[in-house]
Amino acid sequence: MTEPGLSFQLGQWQLGLPDFPVVLVFATYTLLLVCTVCTSYLSIQRLKGRPWRRRLVSLGNISAMLLIAVLMLDIQQEKQQRSELYLLTPGFTTVERNSFSENDTVLALVTKMNAQEELTLPNNAKRITNLYPISSALESNPSVNILGNGLAEKQWQELRLISQQDFGVKFFPSELGSGLIDVTWQKSNVIGQRVKVSGSFQSRSDGLYELSIIEPSGAVLDTTVVKPNERFVLDFVPKASGFWRYNLRVESSDVVLYEEPVSVYVETPEALNTLIKQSAPSFETRHVQNWLSEYGNQITVVTQISREKHLVQHINRQSETDINAPSLSDEVLKAGELTAELLQKTDLLLMDGRAFVQMPKEQKQLVEESVNQGLGVLLILDETLFNFLQTEDTSLSHLLRFDVTEFDSELAQSSYQSLINWGGNAVDFPIPTSPYHLHSETADALAYDNREHPVVLNQKLGKGHIALSTISHSYQWKTAGAELSYGQFWQMLVSQVARRSDKNRWLEQPRNQSYSVGVNYRLCAKVDNEGNTANYLTPTGTQIDFAMTVANIDKSWYCGYFQPTKAGWYQFRLSEKSELQDSIYLYVNSDRDWMMANAKLNHDATLSRVKTSEKSENTPSYKPFNKLPIGLLLIACLAGLWIERRNWMR
Repeated sequence: MTEPGLSFQLGQWQLGLPDFPVVLVFATYTLLLVCTVCTSYLSIQRLKGRPWRRRLVSLGNISAMLLIAVLMLDIQQEKQQRSELYLLTPGFTTVERNSFSENDTVLALVTKMNAQEELTLPNNAKRITNLYPISSALESNPSVNILGNGLAEKQWQELRLISQQDFGVKFFPSELGSGLIDVTWQKSNVIGQRVKVSGSFQSRSDGLYELSIIEPSGAVLDTTVVKPNERFVLDFVPKASGFWRYNLRVESSDVVLYEEPVSVYVETPEALNTLIKQSAPSFETRHVQNWLSEYGNQITVVTQISREKHLVQHINRQSETDINAPSLSDEVLKAGELTAELLQKTDLLLMDGRAFVQMPKEQKQLVEESVNQGLGVLLILDETLFNFLQTEDTSLSHLLRFDVTEFDSELAQSSYQSLINWGGNAVDFPIPTSPYHLHSETADALAYDNREHPVVLNQKLGKGHIALSTISHSYQWKTAGAELSYGQFWQMLVSQVARRSDKNRWLEQPRNQSYSVGVNYRLCAKVDNEGNTANYLTPTGTQIDFAMTVANIDKSWYCGYFQPTKAGWYQFRLSEKSELQDSIYLYVNSDRDWMMANAKLNHDATLSRVKTSEKSENTPSYKPFNKLPIGLLLIACLAGLWIERRNWMR
């Protein structure tokens, strides 16, 4: 297959050389020129006594050569675009009814348009509710002019999919008014988890605006005052599990200007099997086990009381064998030993450093094997564990991939009391931390002190995690009255470290993802086999099957699409042989919700599309030139030369 030939621009014409190797093309034209020169010379010699005939023959030879050369070229003529394609989207400014020419194609995407906008549509506008007419119109137009708020990112993805062609985009955006924009929050939470709502209030008017989070009962949970175009952060803690719709209200001079829904689904954390192994009783583990027991977690506490004896306590278990599986032998636990069967059914193992160091080498290796299989381990760093980490124990090089250094004496004294923060949360009450620096190339920092030093590192190992913490007095938050911060801290640790469920599950949705009526959305789930089924419940309680197809090579993820038709809560359920595996809850906003925020997102998505289309927009399109007249002229010229030659021979 040859490469495309060279081309030259000549006004509205584009002349391209034949699609042959350049050497062959120039050799062909050279041969054509040599033949023309030779035939012209011979005709001159032959017709010396007939000057007019000689001139006509020479002209015929040269004309034939030029016509053959032209026929060999790829000639394209620039298309003259006689009409424009316009797309009117919600938010377009008032358009005069006769402002478009009769040849223009005007499409109006009436989905989400208000009544006033529909009334101002031009006379020749065609009302559409989907993107397929745009794709059809682009077949005869190289670009589209968009007026209004533009299209959302998902709509651009859909248009690219159905159009299967490049096209230019010109955007004439509407002027955004006042409203809430770029607002995000965590849609799914657990009890005790703080919900942070952040965003901006956009306004062209100066002044101060009061923003508040209003709970369903009407009580104000949090409030702040901002200037126009200033970022804000509000937070609150849901009081109970379930589906909740809070409101984000904007007021000025005691007048409510805007109110948008903040939907939150709150669930009770999944109960865990927790094993606490400690070298001595401590306030820290006592408060942790009390907090865990409040949420129905099954807990076994193994406390060393002498060199070879341990005290065993069971919490939230009806019997010694109630651990959802294996037979728990208190005699083994009283000896301080752990078994593979016990660790296999344990989700979280909490140990102080001394308890870990005192375990035999075989027990440490058993813990490492269990972490590789999914166990979560949280180690509380103390002096005994610090000294142990300084030794060269290659057998645990994979389990304890932490670099721990001691503070110098002056810093150790000043840093003993630390303010802790994690994931945007902070506690104003300082607590003691161990005087050690934590480092790791591969671990994630889960919490920091007030000097931005990591105080909790979480290392992934196989299917599980092992975390190292310098915090051993978090209970002081609880005793000082900061019970909410205490619960949020431990909820974060447990969720990040404990064993992940192997059940089939839905893919967690992005924090900034919102849902609106009439838009297609993609949902994915981790599925172990094709025997799983999925369905969803609409806000009216109607159950609808949710079809999914394989999304990756190893067939572990399946995805499907749904287009909500009503506003409200949707529950998506994943089942295997009628057994419920996992559910997610999505709130779909109505067309009137978050109008300014959606308009801003559409602006950004369309402006981004304009940038990527500038090249194709400025590139002219061409159509092949009809060479039939040139071919007929060449035939006439060659016929004339043949007739002249034949008459001369007579």
